Amino acid sequence: HGQDDHVTGLVDLIDRYDVGGVLTSPLDGETAAYRAWRDAVDAHALPLRRAVAGEWIDLGGGARIEVLGPPERALHGGPDDFNDNSVILRLVYGNVSFLLTGDVAEAGEAALLASGADLHATVLKVAHHGSDGSSTAAFLDAVAPALAVTSVGAENTYGHPSPSTRLRLSGTPQLRTDLNGTLRLSTDGRSLWVDYDRGAIAGAENSVLP
Repeated sequence: HGQDDHVTGLVDLIDRYDVGGVLTSPLDGETAAYRAWRDAVDAHALPLRRAVAGEWIDLGGGARIEVLGPPERALHGGPDDFNDNSVILRLVYGNVSFLLTGDVAEAGEAALLASGADLHATVLKVAHHGSDGSSTAAFLDAVAPALAVTSVGAENTYGHPSPSTRLRLSGTPQLRTDLNGTLRLSTDGRSLWVDYDRGAIAGAENSVLP
């Protein structure tokens, strides 16, 4: 979605990787970083599509991406419009799945629950850097992750991840980029291997999950 902490790095990503296409939120950003990203997309002549819930992408080899959000009609009416219209993806390979939630907040999570989509995932990328306004109890119950991963800046001024979010996730093994550094997850569709730079998986005794 079109906020600086999510689009700023995408310009370098497009230059570094062989990108075949772009899925984006229905809401356009208004910052210089967002415009730089859209200029990079145009400069590389990349096909750009608005993500719509219900679509899916066959990656080959039995892997697929399911688009769970945003809904066809964008959510409006609150301070979290950008966040609630994040692109939300479920990456599935065999029996292992990853739920990528962007910055979706409570209203967006409620819309996901109401959609009836399969939200269960082996790995949950915790929404909005662990903000208190996301990761509601009902949403976490539906996802039932075996591992929760939070992308969060070290010593950030927002207090992310919030104590209440950490408490709601207390029964789930957790990794955080501020504590564990770069995270690498790999799977053969049956097992999940987790590698990271430092620290330990909170609430787990090893780095390989069944």
